[in-house]
Amino acid sequence: MSGGEIDEKLFIFLGFDGKEAKFLKATSKTGLFDANPELMSGCVVYAADQVREFPKPRTIIDAAQPNLWSIRKSVLIGLLTREPQRLKSPMPADFDTRLRRALNQARALSAEDRAARLKIIGPPT
Repeated sequence: MSGGEIDEKLFIFLGFDGKEAKFLKATSKTGLFDANPELMSGCVVYAADQVREFPKPRTIIDAAQPNLWSIRKSVLIGLLTREPQRLKSPMPADFDTRLRRALNQARALSAEDRAARLKIIGPPT
């Protein structure tokens, strides 16, 4: 938080798993990754000018973050109906390929977790 304001968090929609929408959280706090470069193998990184919603110098999407963020599909639909401005632009065209590469290279993911995440995002686009 800064100046009493709540920082907006950006979540990347992966897909649906049953009745829940699944997301990864993007972060511009890169200190952990800078201190542990071995973690970068499981990440997608965008510079500030590559994605409009990522204004910081560098934004990291860790495909191996321990937990996916979930929200019930019905709650998500209600939220986006009431507040459509929360839905931002699509990810760049190369995101799907980069995410799959990160998932396959992520040392911190078990084979089971990797397969589950790949199933959620569905077949390659």
